[in-house]
Amino acid sequence: MKSNIEILDNIINDINNQINDKILGINYLEKIKYLLIIEIQKANLDFSMGDLGEQKITKKYGGKELTMSLERYNESTSKIKQTLSCDFLSLIIKGSKSLEIYENINSKKSNLINLFKNNGITLSKDTIISEVITKNTILLNIFNSKNNNDTEN
Repeated sequence: MKSNIEILDNIINDINNQINDKILGINYLEKIKYLLIIEIQKANLDFSMGDLGEQKITKKYGGKELTMSLERYNESTSKIKQTLSCDFLSLIIKGSKSLEIYENINSKKSNLINLFKNNGITLSKDTIISEVITKNTILLNIFNSKNNNDTEN
């Protein structure tokens, strides 16, 4: 029996084959986001809170290297003002997550975004965020390990 991360890997591989090779960076992750939300709903995966743990995989899809992390949070968690080291996609499988996006590391001014089940957000490298993840949340985080310029020819 395949694990959820292996099933998601197969889904992303299929999605990658549908996306033009010239789409890179954050645009690439944005394309994945919309197709992945639909495919996860169709796949009807069992994301029961019991045995999930954290599952992680790094793989090349064409010329793009992605790291996927399926994470379960049994308790509420906060992360304050972290800088993203690469382009990032976060999908909410179950539960909710609040993000504050800052202009710069010293800024007190931010924009708040609340995400719920079957929602996601794509953020670019060097974005500064704080996040609050609620109890009993399952997230699929995808990092574009090999950052490219966003070009579409």
